[in-house]
Amino acid sequence: METFLIGFTLAIILANTAQVQPQKAFRKKGIVEDISKLGTSIHDEHVALTTCCENNGNMVKQVLARLDALDLKSKCEPCENNGSTYPRGPQAWYFYGNNITNRKTFLESGGRKAWVDFETDLPQGIVTCFAVYLEPGVNEDTEVRLQIWRPIPPSRTKYLLVWEKEVTFLKNEYGLRKIKLLLSERFQTTSGDKIGWTNEGDVSPISLSYNVRHLTHFLPLDNSPNPKVGSEYEFESLPLESQFSIGVWMDTSCPESPDCPSVPTKRKDRGRNKNNEDGQGVYEGCEKHDYNWATLNNTCMNGVNKTVIKTPSIAECKKACEEKSSECVAINHNGVTEECHLIVEFTKESQIHSPCELNGWDYAEKRAKPSWAWFDIPNTCIKSSNKLIFTAISLITCKAACEHEESIKCMSIEFEETSNECHLQTKYSGNAQLSSPCHSKTWHYAERHYFY
Repeated sequence: METFLIGFTLAIILANTAQVQPQKAFRKKGIVEDISKLGTSIHDEHVALTTCCENNGNMVKQVLARLDALDLKSKCEPCENNGSTYPRGPQAWYFYGNNITNRKTFLESGGRKAWVDFETDLPQGIVTCFAVYLEPGVNEDTEVRLQIWRPIPPSRTKYLLVWEKEVTFLKNEYGLRKIKLLLSERFQTTSGDKIGWTNEGDVSPISLSYNVRHLTHFLPLDNSPNPKVGSEYEFESLPLESQFSIGVWMDTSCPESPDCPSVPTKRKDRGRNKNNEDGQGVYEGCEKHDYNWATLNNTCMNGVNKTVIKTPSIAECKKACEEKSSECVAINHNGVTEECHLIVEFTKESQIHSPCELNGWDYAEKRAKPSWAWFDIPNTCIKSSNKLIFTAISLITCKAACEHEESIKCMSIEFEETSNECHLQTKYSGNAQLSSPCHSKTWHYAERHYFY
């Protein structure tokens, strides 16, 4: 909690100083020196900020106002309520898409289109929940088809509609809206699938902002019928430079569940209660734990104390680790030789290698729940993937900037302690190859995963 509050506060300070000193965003004197002394509650943070920042009155007022307005529950809780029997695999559900936030505007007209978020590539897995941010001020109920589209290469504008669900957004509801999918509605994606939606009317209630670095493809419909699941469509060649507050939660731990179709399907649901109350079930082969598995492909951990056994799959290697309870903290598994390393202790010589010097190895370790968590890998980097570069005073502040950056979907950071250089990146182990050890030995790499 303390780390989150520190990161949240520093991110606000970054937002208030970036226009004046974009390369020195975290070096605001009188604010950052004592930031590490903040307490573990919002009340303590109020007191600490007032004490350490008394000479920066206007900025403090802005920070405290943002803290008062903070709604941690609605932004951070997982898609289902605690104690439910929703499917939850060992790797939990990950969020893919854009930040779900108020972007200050919506389409009051001209929204009768099919839309595809070009910037988000979904992995193979199961879509379990949609999330959108609805703008206030919409004066009519709106009907929207939440969709999954599949690109048709080599074209960059041709898509196949593979899944959809009809929902109704009421005119008096706004803010974060989660649409949980019933077990029978959940859809198994193919790597590269895209998030999309179609507005049945001229008004689109989903919050948006214009962003030259984010492309959203669209298909004008006007008086044409809605796209049909299983049909291909050619979208406009010039996409809209915009970013909508829409995303999905996905379960990547049971990608071949028999309960979830991978062929084109459509679902229909009218009314909020159905979206929020139903949909219980458990995927066969997925068990509940107070931890999750974070997996890095083509990676291995050397310099560890381990037990060596044989298992035909990484899933069985993980299961063997789980049977050892707290004694086993991580695994290496080779899918070719079926060698399984049950890691019981890290040592001073422990070093993660990505790509592993030997072929066929994957690494996974247990990560405690809940919420977003940082997965730290020292002496690691991703080559040529930096989206934003600036100066930060510490690794914590670099992570905070990533958590609250809205211009990109930040999934990882690189921080160099000597120069205090901070890199924000959209790439991470799930969509890029890590370099570990890094070609430059002074870099610290960390990536974000959503656990609950």
